[in-house]
Amino acid sequence: MRQPIGRRSETWQLCVSVPSVWPQEEYIVEYSLEYGFLRLSQTTRQRLNIPVMVVTLDPMKDHCFGDSFSRLLLDEFLGYDDILMSSVKALAENEEDKGFLRNVVSGEHYRFVSMWMARTSYLAAFVIMVIFTLSVSMLLRYSHHQIFVFIVDLLQMLEMNMTIAFPAAPLLTVILALVGMEAIMSEFFNDTTTAFYIILIVWLADQYDAICCHTNTSKRHWLRFFYLYHFAFYAYHYRFNGQYSSLALVTSWLFIQHSMIYFFHHYELPAILQQIRIQEILLQNQLVGQGGNQTALQDNLNNNTTTAAADAAAPAQGSVTLASQSNGLAGSATLEGAIGELTTELDWMAETTAIITEALSSSAPQPGGSLLESTAGEFSSPDWSIVGN
Repeated sequence: MRQPIGRRSETWQLCVSVPSVWPQEEYIVEYSLEYGFLRLSQTTRQRLNIPVMVVTLDPMKDHCFGDSFSRLLLDEFLGYDDILMSSVKALAENEEDKGFLRNVVSGEHYRFVSMWMARTSYLAAFVIMVIFTLSVSMLLRYSHHQIFVFIVDLLQMLEMNMTIAFPAAPLLTVILALVGMEAIMSEFFNDTTTAFYIILIVWLADQYDAICCHTNTSKRHWLRFFYLYHFAFYAYHYRFNGQYSSLALVTSWLFIQHSMIYFFHHYELPAILQQIRIQEILLQNQLVGQGGNQTALQDNLNNNTTTAAADAAAPAQGSVTLASQSNGLAGSATLEGAIGELTTELDWMAETTAIITEALSSSAPQPGGSLLESTAGEFSSPDWSIVGN
């Protein structure tokens, strides 16, 4: 790595190299009070006799990079760009004109300004944050709307067997707008990854606001916390020229996520639980009402069944009584008929016995007559009236 530091009449060059890494992973920065010196090549500087001081630093040997843990963080996570720019900035504070810095590897140029000028950048950072956030949010919502409309038309086409027109123009417009917005944000942040993550954070925040924020407190106050934490990242990035920008973005996202969890746990979750309790109470009341109605209906059904059984039993008892009475009458009539027949037979037998007795008495033999004559007389003139009776 190389870092030049210079004055108006001379150029100091500080070169910091890491021998243990590949050449493309070296960190080289140049600093000068004159911006034109940074635009010159090394050959031109030598030809114009511009003094250059080269300083080479080795993170494995120099103690200015901290202990082993600090070197691990710099090597694996943070990188050496930010710490080199911070070191050069500390040296530039001693100069009246803060000077300029150039990253030789990436080709980016920086300008060091005084503190009072840097404080005015918060307003510009706020305006840029509002423009980027609202633009990304509107584009994402418009893209969601177009995708939803296309899916609905597709389902209608499959259901009704009708032809639809593919909305190529709106979808293409949205895609190009998002790509253009990402390109603009990449130019502002000097990093495409940071721009992509900011778009992703805005999309997640928009989805959280649309899906999870239902109470008045969350709708009124959560967006304020989101814009506050999001503005903190923009202000830091704009104020410190992107130093440790990734770490600042992670910190801002953690605060935003904390606000999401806090508002959901303190306001949305109690509202959801209250709605569940209300639904359970209504369901219990409905079940109790249905149970009462079923009990009343069952009682009425039992009463109606008992009454119907009693009403059905009364005609049955009457029919049984009538049947028994008719059976009794029939039995008595049969008995009387039998007695009458027996009496008639007894009368007939008595009459027959009397007639026979009278006949025998009347046919007794007279004195002087013979038994043969009387018998012949008896059989010659029988009384057929007895048979007739």
